[in-house]
Amino acid sequence: MEAVLTALSQKSNGQSRLNPNPFLTLDALYARVLSSVSTIILPTTFRILQQLICMPHSRLIDLANFLGLAQHEAYSALRGLHSLLSIPSPQLAHEEKIVTYHASFTDFFRDPMRSGELCLNFPAMIEDHVSCSLRILVQLTQGATNLNNIALSWPAEKANLDLVRSRLLTHSLKSLSTNYLSASEQVQQQCLSTVIKSLMKLDVIEIASVAAPRFFLSFLRGLLTFARSKGSLKYGLTKLVPMSELDPQAIDTGKLAYVCCRDSGPEGFTTMGSRRFMLRTVSREYWRNTADRKWFTAFNKATTEILQKPSMHQILADLDSFRMHKTSTQVIHWGIGEKRVVMIEHELYSDTDSVKQEWLYVVAYPEF
Repeated sequence: MEAVLTALSQKSNGQSRLNPNPFLTLDALYARVLSSVSTIILPTTFRILQQLICMPHSRLIDLANFLGLAQHEAYSALRGLHSLLSIPSPQLAHEEKIVTYHASFTDFFRDPMRSGELCLNFPAMIEDHVSCSLRILVQLTQGATNLNNIALSWPAEKANLDLVRSRLLTHSLKSLSTNYLSASEQVQQQCLSTVIKSLMKLDVIEIASVAAPRFFLSFLRGLLTFARSKGSLKYGLTKLVPMSELDPQAIDTGKLAYVCCRDSGPEGFTTMGSRRFMLRTVSREYWRNTADRKWFTAFNKATTEILQKPSMHQILADLDSFRMHKTSTQVIHWGIGEKRVVMIEHELYSDTDSVKQEWLYVVAYPEF
């Protein structure tokens, strides 16, 4: 820590004022500290540092378990970096995360002009993410889907076991849904059959009922992208089916259904309503239109309820309407057997088209 403060002091005193790189002093410090790490341990150190960028809010024990590192391996890889990082003790690793003392440390890894050979290798990082996510997913779905199937390289205290495993599953699903399609073609092909076999065993509706709403929304968006990929269609995980072929009798109204609405429009817009759904706001988005520089807002809202409930009957009414008036619209069949679901997307617009609602329904659609 003292070394970092010294470097910052030198910078503020103007010693690097004439240098085009305002972080020259800090960059030299980062390179010097990292060069002191043993070449045997350095690859593991880099895996952890990469995760600090991808998993900035993860507790140390979660980060290590995601990477498959034991406690001693994690601390060995971080030895010598205490001048750059605040590293929780083993007693606090299940509560606290690794924190960088200066934001420029992670920026350093992203910029090849600053870090040179130490620059973040994005393809390798994505491959590592996919591999770790897949390892956890395969463990989860061995036999009956059970959190206890997930092996912990750094075991947690008994009271925290389920919590740690739940967070691992959450991150692995999110990571897989966002990173798999970003991986190289070779990595995708190597992993595809295992990904498909594991995802086929997942109960999407069950995950919706237990996962944090914001996470599930992010996961589901990734899932929808993956559902339309060639590999998913080729291996039979998903099917794209015309709305006219949807069988209302096959919908299981006794199971949970998931509803999501993205309500967007100019800042301060009046929503078109919730259409009787008991929606809760999950997240908000803000952006500025590049054409007229006006601000826009989007509210992501969702709910998970038994389809038989009156507040969910709008789904069935919409499906009847779609089957009559939107016969060629494609819906997604995800999964097989009892865990199969159907995903239906549709949009509603205001009279001026400036306000839009993007709806997504996920409904149990088992096949026997």
